[in-house]
Amino acid sequence: TPAAPGTEPNRIVITSPLENAAVEISVSGDAKNADILLVSESGTYTAAEDIVKGGNMVATMIPGTSATLVILKKMPFTDVSRSAWYYGGTAYVYHNGLMSGTAAAKFSPDAAVSRSMIAAILWRQAGQPAAAGTTGFSDVPAGQFYTTAACWAAEQGIMTGSGKQFVPNGKVTREQLAVMLCRYAAWSGKNTSAGADLSRFSDSAKVSAGAR
Repeated sequence: TPAAPGTEPNRIVITSPLENAAVEISVSGDAKNADILLVSESGTYTAAEDIVKGGNMVATMIPGTSATLVILKKMPFTDVSRSAWYYGGTAYVYHNGLMSGTAAAKFSPDAAVSRSMIAAILWRQAGQPAAAGTTGFSDVPAGQFYTTAACWAAEQGIMTGSGKQFVPNGKVTREQLAVMLCRYAAWSGKNTSAGADLSRFSDSAKVSAGAR
């Protein structure tokens, strides 16, 4: 049964003696509304090459000798192509309640992300913990979708503001996001001591010292 957003999907582990073997899976309801995704060992999703056969049958190719699949209800977004490199990630954040669309049928994949959005995403990933108090930021009013998230992120040192402002509508750069994700990883108990040589990037000199 295709899993609805917010529900834990069943994991189907399929082992085949041949690479690229075809597997047919029957689903309840209309197969056109089912979405088969491959699940990596780290838990990330990748769209499987599926073909609807009949009203309640979906066929897919298995890329190796063993694969883990999840079958989800297709996302309602008309602006996210199943062939897009980010499709699996979009399905993951949507079905796990980390991100929603900008409209009923729009995800807006090319839109810029704001600081308030990042705070909300990380807060949801953390399980929506309560904040100890208010941030003291003059531009974080009560009752917004990001209010508690901004308070929590600031308390944990994951996101900092500028003086007395959180700047919720400020756009997030790639290096800023890297810093936030590293801080969140450290907060969640992951080892963040590993490093890499940035010199392989031609624009590495442009990376701020605080973000290195």
